Amino acid sequence: MTKGLYRLLDTEAELAGVLGHEIAHVTQKHHLKVLKQSSLIGALGQAASSKAKDSDQVVQNLIGNGAEIMARGLDKNAEHEADRVGMVYAARAGYDPWGLPSVLQDMAALPAGDNRTSLLYKTHPHPADRLAALGEAVDGRLDTVRGKELADRFYRIR
Repeated sequence: MTKGLYRLLDTEAELAGVLGHEIAHVTQKHHLKVLKQSSLIGALGQAASSKAKDSDQVVQNLIGNGAEIMARGLDKNAEHEADRVGMVYAARAGYDPWGLPSVLQDMAALPAGDNRTSLLYKTHPHPADRLAALGEAVDGRLDTVRGKELADRFYRIR
């Protein structure tokens, strides 16, 4: 969690949602899967590159770009899964499950060219896309879950 993201938060439920998202990355072994995939992609890229050594630069660029696109697609799927699982973790811990979607809404409201979010969008889907996927996945199943928000005891940093 970055200082900038923390400053966007207003309640403990939002913090629980974000931390639930990060914990979900660990429990779902997303980083391990990405490492395994990138090792495989690297090996395939090296094999293809050695075969295409005598070919022109365009072919070699296509090989590298294909590997990068494939790896990023895996990361985006992991982000959607971490959103869903993180929301459930926050609810199970007694927090309002809508904390994470609230944070995503705040992030989506930031200006498109904001330099604070440029790095985030290289590895994460846009918050609006994440909200849409989350809404579709949850589909009203958490509407009756009532958890704590705890805005009054949320620690603000300056």
